Amino acid sequence: MDWLPEDRYLSTSLFLTNTETEEALSDFLAYTRDKFKGYDLFLGFPAENQSAVNNLERHGFTCVEDVYNNTAYLEQLTPVVHNQEVLKIGKENYAHFRMLHSQFEENMYWNSARIYEKLENWSILLEEKDGEPRGAVYYTAAGDAWYEIFGVDMNRREYDSQLLKNLLNAALLDAKCKGGNVMTFFCDEAYEEAAKECGFHCVGNYRCYQMHLT
Repeated sequence: MDWLPEDRYLSTSLFLTNTETEEALSDFLAYTRDKFKGYDLFLGFPAENQSAVNNLERHGFTCVEDVYNNTAYLEQLTPVVHNQEVLKIGKENYAHFRMLHSQFEENMYWNSARIYEKLENWSILLEEKDGEPRGAVYYTAAGDAWYEIFGVDMNRREYDSQLLKNLLNAALLDAKCKGGNVMTFFCDEAYEEAAKECGFHCVGNYRCYQMHLT
């Protein structure tokens, strides 16, 4: 389990069962209610795991994320780089990213302040036009030679498939240049086709559930 006492945050990295999934979840929920009262518990499962997701819904969990899990194998890819310059964001130009990310961060854990505090762990790539940020992609290490895209922001929430592909390809190339082998990207259904065009392969539909433990 992963927990952050200062944020009252609790989640699991893995939840593996072969049989008796519902019983295991009920026992786990009883344990966390006893040990982590007042925390927000987050559990994620493939949508295909009906015994798990149905059980969570019966226990009062709320589905807070319904996305597609994608993987790109970087050694097999030659990302197409858009000829427009993509900025690498550091402390000296972080305001460019903050201006964009502030539009999306109201209920997000990784808001502009928290990313800035841990900026050494993040790679942020941003595309501008006429001095205004159009979009940004931000990713971090998830394991040995494994990276995960945590988000793609597009200005005023205006979806642009070409901009999305520009940003994804920039992230793929950047991670590959760092010696990365794998990149993960969880995205909404609207982004899925563009992700596939950039070389991502869909693993499946992922759902994240939340409950406040009382």
